[in-house]
Amino acid sequence: FMFNKKKTAVLIVAAGSGLRAKSAKPKQYLSIGKKYVLECTLENFINVELVDYIAVVINKNHNTLYTSVSSKFSSKKLLPHCFGGTSRSESVRKGLMSIKKYEIDNVLIHDAARPFTSRELIEKCIKGLDEYDVVLPGVKVADTLWEKSKTLSKPDFVTGLGPDRDNLVRAQTPQAFNYKYILERHKNNKESFSDDVYLAYLDNKKIKIIEGSSKNFKITTPEDIELAKD
Repeated sequence: FMFNKKKTAVLIVAAGSGLRAKSAKPKQYLSIGKKYVLECTLENFINVELVDYIAVVINKNHNTLYTSVSSKFSSKKLLPHCFGGTSRSESVRKGLMSIKKYEIDNVLIHDAARPFTSRELIEKCIKGLDEYDVVLPGVKVADTLWEKSKTLSKPDFVTGLGPDRDNLVRAQTPQAFNYKYILERHKNNKESFSDDVYLAYLDNKKIKIIEGSSKNFKITTPEDIELAKD
């Protein structure tokens, strides 16, 4: 007797043009060793049994680049890609809409440029939804934080001690949600923000922070690609 397992989809947001990495190619299509960044990201999720579907949101100008990655996979989990919008929020909304027909219970929203997410972290995010509304991997802040001046007359001077680092975490992805909830929230949202947990926070949802990993970093600069190769 099989109990009806919840269906879990992963939405990988790969629509960015990767300007901070100063490369002609967007960072999700750069190579780490013999693989593309996005290829490594996809592999991490395809290999987790609790994941039923994976949908990638791409930039409409990246069709050829994306095909060079997706053609390496034959997994039925990988759904047809969809095109993103001008902001991350819009891309996520379009991605969530594109998988509506698959009757999904839970969704993990993940940055394409985080190629080192462990199976353990992915499973923790999915299982956490049995108890909490939202699951967010976070990493402790190791460095002392200082506030700097924003004034043009005195740019980049220390103006005071920053917030207590013990109360802070650096947010990572995947961030896990009830699919219907986050879809509705995105449909009704017009503003832009840097992650999806913000919407749930506005609704006073129970957002559980679980231990992320320093390995699960996001590639944003050329130096990060060098780090990734090590």
